[in-house]
Parts: sequence; C-alpha cells; structure tokens
Amino acid sequence: MRKKNEILEEINLKEKELDLYDFKVLDVSIWRLVRFSIRVKKIKEYCVYSNRTTKVKVSLYELLTSYLKSLFQYFGLIFKNLNTPYLVLAFPRLIKQKNSYFDKFTDPLIAQSNLKNNTLVLQRNLSGKQFKPRENVGAVHGTSDFIEYTSKIIGLFLSPIFYLFFFTKINKLIKRASVYFSISRKYILIISYKTAEFCIGYFLVNLLLKNLKIKKIFLVNRAIFMPFIAVAKKMNIQVYELQHGITHSETELYTGEYQKEIDPDMFLNFGSKWIGNQFSVPLEKQINIGWAYNSWLLTKVNVKIKNNAVLVVSSPAISNQIIKTTLQLANKYKDYFFNIRLHPQEALSKSQKETLINIPNISVVDNQNVDSLISVLEHQFVIGENSSVLYEALNFDKRVGKIMFNGLDSKNKLDNEINGIEYIYSIEDFALFLSNTSNKIKDSSGIYDTFDVEKFNKLLK
Repeated sequence: MRKKNEILEEINLKEKELDLYDFKVLDVSIWRLVRFSIRVKKIKEYCVYSNRTTKVKVSLYELLTSYLKSLFQYFGLIFKNLNTPYLVLAFPRLIKQKNSYFDKFTDPLIAQSNLKNNTLVLQRNLSGKQFKPRENVGAVHGTSDFIEYTSKIIGLFLSPIFYLFFFTKINKLIKRASVYFSISRKYILIISYKTAEFCIGYFLVNLLLKNLKIKKIFLVNRAIFMPFIAVAKKMNIQVYELQHGITHSETELYTGEYQKEIDPDMFLNFGSKWIGNQFSVPLEKQINIGWAYNSWLLTKVNVKIKNNAVLVVSSPAISNQIIKTTLQLANKYKDYFFNIRLHPQEALSKSQKETLINIPNISVVDNQNVDSLISVLEHQFVIGENSSVLYEALNFDKRVGKIMFNGLDSKNKLDNEINGIEYIYSIEDFALFLSNTSNKIKDSSGIYDTFDVEKFNKLLK
C-alpha cells in the first residue's frame, strides 16, 4: 500500500506534465475548481482514505429560512453603505462554548486586535446548517448562504449552457486528465456545473464587494471561498488566509503551484515551525502571527486535570486502528482511563461502538460541545497519530506519544525539529511512555506561538 504523500507528489507532477491548469475561466484555472474530488478518487485507488464519517442533519425548513435570512442580509449590505474595512470569511465548523458558538480561528483574532468593531463576518454553513446563537466578539455578522445556494441552484440550471460555451476547454481538459486520472464522461457534467457555480458565485460576490468598502479579507480555507478570492484579486483587495490545521507535507487541498489569481496574497501561520512549502504559498508570503485562540480561551475556562487519564485522539481514516489500540492498552493498563476523542467529522459505526461497551476504563468524550483544547487541558497524557490536537498538547507541556503500531505510522520530517514527541512502538512501550519523565518538552516555541498583536495590527494598515 502506497503512502498518501507519495501519491500526491506523483499527482502534482502529472498535473504539470499534462498542463491541466491551462484552461481558464475569469482568469482562474478550471482544474482548481474540481481537482480536490478527482485527487481524492485517485488516492483511494492506492490507499485507505476517509476524511468524514459524520452527517449533519438539517431540515428543509431550516435551509429555507436560513436562505431567506441571508438573502435579506445580502441586499441589506449592498444598500446599507456599511463602513467596515475588513471582511472575515469564518470557518464553517464552529465550537460550542457554554450557550453560544464561535470560530476558533477568526473570533479570537477579532477580539484581540484592531479588527474589533471594524469587521464584517460572513459565516459559511456546515453541510447546510448554521449554528446558533453565534458569539459576537465585536463585529457585524451575516451569513453567506444566499451566495452559496444561489450559485449552486442557478449553476445547476445553467451548466448545459456553460458546457456549450466552454465546450472546447472542458473537452480538452477531460481528454488530458484522462491520461492519468480515472475520469468518466460524467465529469463533463461535473466540470460544467462547477464552472457555472463558480461564475455565478463570482457575479454575486462582485456585486457585494463593489458596494462595500472592504480593504482586506481574512479567510479560513481558500478552497471554499474561491469566488471571493478571485473577485478580491480583480479589485485589488488583499487576501489573507489563516492556517487552520497541522500540515506536515503534501495534501489534496494545498499541493500544487502558487497561482496568484486564486491563492491568498499572504498566508498567516500560527507557529514558526509551520512556515514551509506545504501550503503552496511562497515563503516570503508567509507570516507567523502566532495562535490567538490559546490566550483567548484560557480567560474563559477553568479546567481540572483528570488523574491517570489518557486522551486518545482519533480521525475518520484511522478509527479502526485507534479502537484496536485503545482496547489493547485498556486491557493491559487497567489503572488508567482511556478517553477517545473523535474528530469533529468522525462518527463510530454501530459495530465499533459495540466493541467499546462494558469496557470500564474506556469512554468516548464529547467532541461536539467540548473543544479539543479543553480536552487536552484535562489530561496529562495525549496519544494519537498526526492530529493537530497532539501539537496543542505539546504547546501545553503535556506528555505526547505517537502510536507506531497496529497499522499506524506517525513519524514525519517536521517532527524531527520538535522536542517532546515520544514514539510508542508496541503495547509494552506504553509503560515506558508513562514512566519516562525525562523527555519533557524543552522548547515548545514554533508550534503554537504566542499571538503577536502588534505584528497582526500592522497588517491591517
């Protein structure tokens, strides 16, 4: 079985050889609109891949009311003459703290910087759902549902027209891509639809931004805000992307050459160790501003450490391996409690849940209403594979172990630059991990650096 980063290196090479980025609409490569799903399909041919096992339930009534509310907000913003120089496009997956929801990437920035009282926040839905009530940290809030749903609906109806209009480009793209990727003729429909959806989104965003006085845009995850980026570039509005996870090497999201028409002007890292080529943004365009979330959250919570408790961090692609490992550890180390924390996009199957029933020292912790950082603070020991939660734990001087057996292989090049990570190669190794107090982290700088308010505020000028 091949490793994912090895496959992605090959994919990137083939995309360049086949000139898949040549065909453009509104100066944006059509391949950028569709490459993620096609890359994932290719990866699945060689290795086990899963990035979501959860489903968000949302009613038709909820969708409709959210859409109508967003429609009125959209035209209200156009005619309101709002004087906010900054636009924040928040991350769809929000965190619940007490009775409200917030975005861990953008809300702490707004609350602690000159973005406060100068910012319009547009919240994207998560699989159709808007989470309420939304915490307000000093910004005007709205949703982008009208833009997204209208783009999808009109794009669907207009996709045949777009196919006829871009007939030559779409067919040449499919012909070239088929040399390497397993692309059926149905991709004519998919590419036509994604092209139409993008163009409708571009038109709606352009109409909005023309009537606002936005100077800078801050967003999380460039792939879901491409119409905003494309319009901003045409209007000379600077675009800043915030790092939103631990990225060691090639990913299906980022891998590829930097394209100024659709990639951010600047990429804002939360630690100096993460500045690198893995984000496909030139190094001179990456700035370490630190991690605003830590200091912001710690003022809101009071956490007690659980005795003899181990946090086991999972993700959709490794659920079975994590469960198997946890069962083995719980059986051998009965004096310890093993709390499994699932990824927000991960859900256990019925059979997986049944294997954990009646195991007294195993539990599955709340991953929806309790943030990962709070889970980290509650535990002395944290183990897993390559989750960002492990690096959060390092930042708080927790004992961190990477599992290296039962089909897990967690070591990567960037870890060589980080003190404090221990590697667990067997069930017996876990005893050494528990008892080894000499390998405490000596320097956690560069992982999640302290938020540099002054540096960030300079970017706003």
